[in-house]
Amino acid sequence: MSQNINLAELMKPIKKPSLSMLFLKYKNEEPNNESHLGGYPYFTNEDKWPTCSECKKEMVFFMQLREVTSDGNVVLRTYYHCPCELENFIPIINTIEYQNPSMEHCVKTQTGTKTLPFVEIKYEPSWSIPNWALLPLYNKEMHDQILLMHNENNEQAEDYYESLRWNENYLATEPYSLISGYPEFISDPKVFKCQCCKKPTEFIFQLDTDEEFQISWNSGVLYCFRCPNTKTLYFTIN
Repeated sequence: MSQNINLAELMKPIKKPSLSMLFLKYKNEEPNNESHLGGYPYFTNEDKWPTCSECKKEMVFFMQLREVTSDGNVVLRTYYHCPCELENFIPIINTIEYQNPSMEHCVKTQTGTKTLPFVEIKYEPSWSIPNWALLPLYNKEMHDQILLMHNENNEQAEDYYESLRWNENYLATEPYSLISGYPEFISDPKVFKCQCCKKPTEFIFQLDTDEEFQISWNSGVLYCFRCPNTKTLYFTIN
């Protein structure tokens, strides 16, 4: 019992709030400035529809996410991708960012080659805790203590740790779609570093494949990371 209490205390500092994405599909042919998949993006007369840097074709709008910053401002980011990315699992994604977007500046535009079905995004708050493979990066003491408890048997230690994550109201048992917290990798968990400043990036979101919504990453998951210094976005498919 004392070991469980001690481990629970060690887990507290690494718990992060997270938002699970919940999806509601219905017909909507008008743009808005809220979070959603598919449909029509928030777009202004000053914008130019993104084109792929590789095949030069117009990209497909697949998502926009609305974020309220700590100072009360609203940031809306729209995401576009090109299907040619799926040949090598390297996502080709462009974004357009808007500060405090107003609907009076929005125009209904869809010049891409494909329009995905509109899906409203709702959020469910939950706690996020790093998986076993990432734990040494965030709390090596806890990782080593659990290994010691199980006589250095990594498989048993991982099973025990996963049970702790469940007890801490951890909701995911496999990769799914979420914002903030820690990423849930299908395989080969890693921490990405900014190519400019070489510092670790922060996890922004992951979006799972969903054939019903015509969102496909070769049956994998799309991950987005951001450098806290340069604000550069990085994407990968796992």
